[in-house]
Amino acid sequence: MVVLYQVIKSIQRTQWQWALDNQKSALEHSNESIHLLNEVLKEKTTLTKDEVQSIKSLSTSIIDIHGRLKSNKPLSYQSKIQWLSSNLNGVLYPPVDQLPPLNECISRRIQLGETEDTTELTLSEAQTKLLSHWEAVSQQNWDVSSSTQSQALSTLYQDFLQDCSFVSAMISLIHHHCNPSSQSSFNILNSIAPHTVSDFYSVVIHFNGEPRMVEVSSKLPHLKDPTQALFIRSKSDPELLWPALVEKAYLKVQGHGYDSKGSNSGMDTFMISGWIPQYVTEEDRVDNQWFQSLKKDFENDKIVLNLGTGSQLEKDTRFHASHDYSVVDFKDDELILRNPWGGESQYHTVKIHDIFASFKTLYLNWNPQGLTMETLHFIWSHKDSRNLQFHQYPQFKIENSTGINQDVIVLLERHIGFTNSNINVLVCESTSGEILFSRGKLLNPNFVKANNTRFHYSKFNMKAQTCATVIVLNDAPELQNFTLRTYTAAKSTNITKSKHIYQHIKKIHDQWDIETSGGNWTLQSYLKNPQFEIYVLPSTTGSELTNVQIHLSSKENTMVNFQLFFKDSNQLTAKTMMGSLITNKYQTGSNFSVTTLTCGQSYILIPSTYDRDTHSDFSLSFISDSPLQIVKSYTRLGLYTSKISMTWPNNTTRMKYKFKVPFQTKLNIHLWSQTDNMMTVSSYTPQIRASLFYMETAEPILINTEFDDDLFGIWLNDVVITKCQYTVVILIERFEIGGGLILGDIGSDYRIKEL
Repeated sequence: MVVLYQVIKSIQRTQWQWALDNQKSALEHSNESIHLLNEVLKEKTTLTKDEVQSIKSLSTSIIDIHGRLKSNKPLSYQSKIQWLSSNLNGVLYPPVDQLPPLNECISRRIQLGETEDTTELTLSEAQTKLLSHWEAVSQQNWDVSSSTQSQALSTLYQDFLQDCSFVSAMISLIHHHCNPSSQSSFNILNSIAPHTVSDFYSVVIHFNGEPRMVEVSSKLPHLKDPTQALFIRSKSDPELLWPALVEKAYLKVQGHGYDSKGSNSGMDTFMISGWIPQYVTEEDRVDNQWFQSLKKDFENDKIVLNLGTGSQLEKDTRFHASHDYSVVDFKDDELILRNPWGGESQYHTVKIHDIFASFKTLYLNWNPQGLTMETLHFIWSHKDSRNLQFHQYPQFKIENSTGINQDVIVLLERHIGFTNSNINVLVCESTSGEILFSRGKLLNPNFVKANNTRFHYSKFNMKAQTCATVIVLNDAPELQNFTLRTYTAAKSTNITKSKHIYQHIKKIHDQWDIETSGGNWTLQSYLKNPQFEIYVLPSTTGSELTNVQIHLSSKENTMVNFQLFFKDSNQLTAKTMMGSLITNKYQTGSNFSVTTLTCGQSYILIPSTYDRDTHSDFSLSFISDSPLQIVKSYTRLGLYTSKISMTWPNNTTRMKYKFKVPFQTKLNIHLWSQTDNMMTVSSYTPQIRASLFYMETAEPILINTEFDDDLFGIWLNDVVITKCQYTVVILIERFEIGGGLILGDIGSDYRIKEL
């Protein structure tokens, strides 16, 4: 006999194969799902109302999936991560919102010969020695609102199993629910099905970005000593065991079986209920006003609280190290705590101002009831976060399209199954939620603190009709899956992946090498740096100006900067260096600037390191609202370059450099003075000039009458040598007598012969 359970499992396998991009296998499973659903309809002569609703939902789902598979359409990116994150330790945990409830026939699983994941949870070696047998849960009282059930739940405790964080979370949640004045709709019993005797139970556990279905058998491990238990139980009703089934599902997801490795009650409260976790420590410097606000939220069912001690306790001997405690009441200036351990005094009080003298962390879990949640899954794919530039971190746009200011909670979740790493979230002011190249004004300054748990909580107030950019920081050296959630009171707050603010994007990759590492703009060698000519194409909108973002990035420890100049017919000089359109300071690893350029105008951009002879790769990014043409300027003087190095003779203002060329050619000559090893704008530079003539005939080739003391020297461009049978003389003159060197480069199409 075919039951809906089989149909559901077949659809799950279809989704899983689809997420793996295995279209053929996914299509086979979808055909199987359709066949099984038809068999259900044939065999069922009468259908309950719930069954009819389930069949309608399943039919709609599988027809849509089958049609998209036949059209060879891929699964959406978000759905793909959603399903890929379902596989944990070889077990598939599907999102519960993808499928109808499993109350129908889940108890008949054992009759269907299902063998998938029927093994029991592992025990430690010590636990195995104490084990007597595994025993199925018998009839339970499923009415959580009954007085006997409430009494039994109020005495839940932790016994032999080391999972104080889970038990503390359960106590806090159940205390919240059993509070007669509670207005919350939360009921932990709704997370488990069916509410009857069954061989298997389905429990909803919140992890890896979704509430997910976790199936466990009804068997629990019983110890040889009947006074001890390896699962959560009630002092007043030892037969109350459905909480132990929830615990079993939680332990299954954690991956260590009953050999629990520890957690914290903030994370565990989220896993059980989906309530939003927040961690507060002494470093957060909360005051009495904050605690009074917290008390009000606690009394209004907006929050549950737990406290966790650190690995060492210095003063208060009432509490145990590395242990969690439930907050069950909030009276005036003190908290009433309950120790989840059952073997000792369970209730304690602690003054508000003494909390962090005894405890390391206050765990808050906020009730999401009444809030609108937006979810976005993404993959961290950077293998070396140490060299990441700011814009390379995952960034997301939050938009408040309402007409009111509102509080926004941002929750980052790292999925289970990946190594621990330090995570952090920045929320920065931005124009349109665009990708940011540097940290802007922080909107969440009180929450910018990295932690190595799986969650990071932030909260900020967002103005009406504005956007912000969320930046996720992480030091993981490997691939990780994440989910980013926002919670707001309004329905018009959206979260999407950030884009660049302008549509036109150009990227250039180059390097500073032995010939092109000229150092900063104050050095004589500056013009050796790579140069790029930028031409701003005319705007299609008729605008005369275009907005441009320019970003330069290199090695983390390299001081870098860039300057931008108008391009004209004149050679760049030390004087024109003072007219850079961008005047940033040198910064480590990267530099960023926003500027406005004129359409139809050409510019020269020069990226540089602070120190010369710094060899490094670099990247330039240009983001603009009009297209740019960018070409690297050819700064070599010619195909062949000959070096000049001469010392000024004593008591003379003239010297000559002689050479011959084999063929008619064009020369480009650069000459400069050097009076010390590190020439800068503050160095003395003698005024020089240079002329060319043929030695044998004294015929002038180029005559210069003006002296120039520019730091970068003088250029003689496009000098044509037509009479290659003669010796060419460069006459170099200075305005006054002095010492030092004359250095230079001669570029030509052929090798010249120095005489």
